[in-house]
Amino acid sequence: MKKSWILLILIILVVSGCVSSTNPATNQWSKGYEEYNKGEYSEAVSYFERAAELDPQNGFKLGWLCYAYYNNHQYQKAVDACKKALNLHYNKKVGWQAWDYNYIGLAYSALEQVDSAISALKKSIELQPDDSGTFTNLAYIYNENKQYDEAITAAKRAIELKSDSAVAYSHLGHAYGMKKQYDDAIKAFKKSIEINPKDSTNYDLMGRFLMEKNAYNEAIEAYKKAV
Repeated sequence: MKKSWILLILIILVVSGCVSSTNPATNQWSKGYEEYNKGEYSEAVSYFERAAELDPQNGFKLGWLCYAYYNNHQYQKAVDACKKALNLHYNKKVGWQAWDYNYIGLAYSALEQVDSAISALKKSIELQPDDSGTFTNLAYIYNENKQYDEAITAAKRAIELKSDSAVAYSHLGHAYGMKKQYDDAIKAFKKSIEINPKDSTNYDLMGRFLMEKNAYNEAIEAYKKAV
């Protein structure tokens, strides 16, 4: 999967005329991309910043700078970079505009600007309505804002689009639990655990809601697995 994604990136760059062994901006971008894939976001930011300085009208490179800023916890810079990229992205089929709005939404959420976050994610969905990840992100933000009905709707849509999304099931369980629909919450958490048994958060939350319905023995077993 990773190799095919890298190949797609390279194809896009070739088509857009960005790839050249003698292109300094693309060389900097390539180094940044390598660091990004290793999770070295601070180093990726440095390379992507140089690439953007050398090629400031390239929305593709600005977009990756935005993503690196977000993962490096530089949220306001992520918003600013993605907004600049949006003015330069025109190929909606590729989905870059949707990605930019998605990251703007996530960055606004981290900045606790909930309304702006939701607005950006909804714009991303308008551009790319079949992306499960964006609905999953939207469900998370709705949960954080205690809009549990909306979180349930978003999580269910995410699951319709990607039936093995452990994170979407987890957000669904959280929303149900906060609405005191404990049976539905536990069912959702069990499905999330079935898909990804290594996520201790699900055991912890499931234990919490099992306690709420007085299922103490089951709650204890869930908490044991959360440790």
